[in-house]
Amino acid sequence: MQNIFPQNIIAIIWDFDETMTPVAMQKVLFDAYRQDSKKFWHEVDQLIKKYERMGCHQVSATLVYLNHILDYVQQGKFDKLSNYKLKQLGRNIEFYPGLVELLQSLKKIVKQSKYLKYGLSVEHYV
Repeated sequence: MQNIFPQNIIAIIWDFDETMTPVAMQKVLFDAYRQDSKKFWHEVDQLIKKYERMGCHQVSATLVYLNHILDYVQQGKFDKLSNYKLKQLGRNIEFYPGLVELLQSLKKIVKQSKYLKYGLSVEHYV
């Protein structure tokens, strides 16, 4: 059968923190380095306020916290933090029960359904 739908990929876009996991993903980082997460986030909030006082009213909170992680690396609080270490820590992130199976089953539903003849597939993006 001819595919009348040229866009045949169903893209599901997910937020991560507290959508796929019950806690923020940074928890594993703070736990591994025995750092106080409340203190870290308070410092981030203060940095955002500082930037706003300086006239930067559209500063990205995400960029501020990521940069503050680099501050912690430079200060030795996250000693020898690397992409490899982050990947290792990421293995300790707990997902909501059943989430991994849900992602897999959504893909299977399309592969094993009447929609297969249309060449549909599911892709997940986080």
